[in-house]
Amino acid sequence: MPFDRPTNFLDAETLAVLTHSLRAFKGAVLTVSHHEAFVRVLCNEAWDMKDGRLTVTILKEKLKVGGAIVGAGKTAQDATAEGGDGDE
Repeated sequence: MPFDRPTNFLDAETLAVLTHSLRAFKGAVLTVSHHEAFVRVLCNEAWDMKDGRLTVTILKEKLKVGGAIVGAGKTAQDATAEGGDGDE
């Protein structure tokens, strides 16, 4: 389910309802948002495109990236450097 800046123009109550509903959703959610708290609560990872480079940051604990279990705050590049190259 794609969302393009879903938090724009929402009051706090509506934002809370949207966040709760999306967390309960069993499918995948792709969102573009500048609302950092919304992203951290809802998303497992954040993708940042800057100067033609994509950086993926893991936001939730114990996500599997290419065979490696990584913790919050690490990037997919960190996981690859630590041996998570997907060969497992």
